[in-house]
Amino acid sequence: MGLIVGQDFVDYFLVVSYIVRYAKDHGIAVGPGRGSSAASLVCFLLRITEVDPLLYPLMDFSRFIVPGREDPPDIDIDFDDGRRNEVQAHAAEKFNQDRVGNVGTFTKFKGRNTIDDVARVYRIPKSDAEALKDMIIDRSGGDSRADATLEDTLAMFPQAAEILEKHPALKMAVALEGNYRGMSTHSAGLIITNTPIAEVCAQYEREDAKGRRTVAVSVNKYDAEYLGLMKIDLLGLKTMGMLASAIAEVGMSLEDLYAIPTDDPETLEAFRRCDVVGIFQFEGRATRLVTRDVKPDSFLECVDINGLSRPGPLFSGTTAEYIDVKYGKREMVSLHPIIDEITKGTKGTIIYQEQILRALSTFGGLPLRRVHDIRRIISQKLGEAQFNTSAEDFMNRSADLHGVSRKLAMEVWSRVVTSASYAFVYAHSLSYTLIGFWAQYMKVHYPEAFYAAQLAKLPKEKWARLIKDAEKHGIKVRGVVLGASGSSWTIRSGEVLAGYTQLNGVGEVLGRKLDRYATEKGKALVSVDQLLEVNGVGPAVLEKFREQLESDDPFGLLRVRRGLAAVAADIASGSIPLPRPTHNSDGILDAPADSRIYWMGYVKLKEYKDFIEDERARSGKDVATIRKEMRRPDLPTSCVLHCYDADDEDVYVRVNRFDYPRLQRALSKIRPGHDVVYVRARKSKGGFGASMYAEEIVVIDPEEE
Repeated sequence: MGLIVGQDFVDYFLVVSYIVRYAKDHGIAVGPGRGSSAASLVCFLLRITEVDPLLYPLMDFSRFIVPGREDPPDIDIDFDDGRRNEVQAHAAEKFNQDRVGNVGTFTKFKGRNTIDDVARVYRIPKSDAEALKDMIIDRSGGDSRADATLEDTLAMFPQAAEILEKHPALKMAVALEGNYRGMSTHSAGLIITNTPIAEVCAQYEREDAKGRRTVAVSVNKYDAEYLGLMKIDLLGLKTMGMLASAIAEVGMSLEDLYAIPTDDPETLEAFRRCDVVGIFQFEGRATRLVTRDVKPDSFLECVDINGLSRPGPLFSGTTAEYIDVKYGKREMVSLHPIIDEITKGTKGTIIYQEQILRALSTFGGLPLRRVHDIRRIISQKLGEAQFNTSAEDFMNRSADLHGVSRKLAMEVWSRVVTSASYAFVYAHSLSYTLIGFWAQYMKVHYPEAFYAAQLAKLPKEKWARLIKDAEKHGIKVRGVVLGASGSSWTIRSGEVLAGYTQLNGVGEVLGRKLDRYATEKGKALVSVDQLLEVNGVGPAVLEKFREQLESDDPFGLLRVRRGLAAVAADIASGSIPLPRPTHNSDGILDAPADSRIYWMGYVKLKEYKDFIEDERARSGKDVATIRKEMRRPDLPTSCVLHCYDADDEDVYVRVNRFDYPRLQRALSKIRPGHDVVYVRARKSKGGFGASMYAEEIVVIDPEEE
């Protein structure tokens, strides 16, 4: 309270509290917290967050706000994505329409969208445009060459240069990249001012695809901060929308959701057996594998899994150390009682920024302001060099405070520095794990409501995995059933039914019309032909409906299985002269490193990589230095195929730069989403997941006789 009042942040906190309380009091689902705000007791008491920081020893308010900070701390809030606009509309009504607006964003021509635009205008064949897009180098916004991906792609990949030679108009895309393409509205940033916005900067009224009008402020978030405008991030989170639908289906209130006990034994058991398909923050490949190995016994271990499954802990060995300590395979590192106390909840490892800050202040004796500067260095990833400017001060102060040797002080500092390169924010990890825990609770206790609500939020290409998971749990998921389905996913007699909006080509408006017609007809609706009576349904549309309604595979779940089965049959009969596959995706996961693998599946993405580019982005070295240090600088190109099989596990087929010339022709033939690839490979050493290095690739068209 002293910091908030003393630094004149009271209005900011009360405005955020008002907006969140309005949402919760009107049944709009709001997330439990996000970022460092969950560490604030004031935020909890103002109902901004649903996390009591006093229950969690690692929560650290100083990570959120420190003395001397002039700009208000960031309080980002997650709302039900389907009702976030209601919250924004009420804010405009409450604080005056002319004083509330959305932060503007200025979009640039980027590599891929520039190719799309130029290809459309100059009528370049889609196949050539897509082939070029497959090769574009990915770069972060902070990269010095972020606006030159097309120029560098054409220089690095001969195949890309060939496409440019074939279609000279694509030079226009190279010239356009990096220029501003237009203005848009920030998806979350809301500005609230004391005086009319027009007195501060220009504003534009915009209309979205659904006819909703919003005011966009003509400055981005950085300029808004410079001008001293109050900015609040109201984010739409699909999982909060899913939870809102699920709890409404089973008659739970928001208060019931927030009161779900984090020691619920059935929910924890689901995490222990790694039953995490469809679970927020946990179904990703790395997190799923860490969950499998940790087998969490408590909610707090689930929180740790979120931090441990980031690339830093995975590749630094911290994740393996945590797991080994838990299962008695190694002793917990003990450096000093203070450090032991800070790391006792995380098996002696440093996972979180809060642990680093506490080590700096309690063991190293650094003043709070200096600790805050180091927090900024960590958060903005300003590098080890800046971090190390405090090393000498840390060692001197820790020696004075605790009488430790310089060697021990250096050992503690080294451990802190290593962890600082990847440490996660504990308050955020806990908040987002709580959302995942709520989702798991609904999946365990109310599975039909969970699957129906989750399917409604997923794009069609992601239905297959969730539907297969539902069926593993004894929940039947069916296509549209005339007379029983609604406009979207519904539950009937323990089954989950697709709605009319799940039919190809049906939007919300036509879906509601079909639902209304079906309700009016009731049991009299017995034939798909009757749908011709609905305005908007013609003979061509009806045939699309008929194909889906009468299909034994309305969601395409069997397409992959049938395609692979047909290829497998040809291999077994000898018409395709290849050895039988030895592994499926699950089998690759458990295969020992460097073992021989014969596998086949579908490709969903080809990702070309350039060693020189990757090294330049990672190390900051210039191209000439990298080439000089390389073995075979004439072979910079590699490729990763993102694949899947009937088990829906992600499989990564890697072609290293030395094998790339030999396999380049096969790679060029692959049509993602259509062709089956048969791979002879070696299981990758180290890392996580189903990953292998290809030695041979055969491309097979499963539809070819």
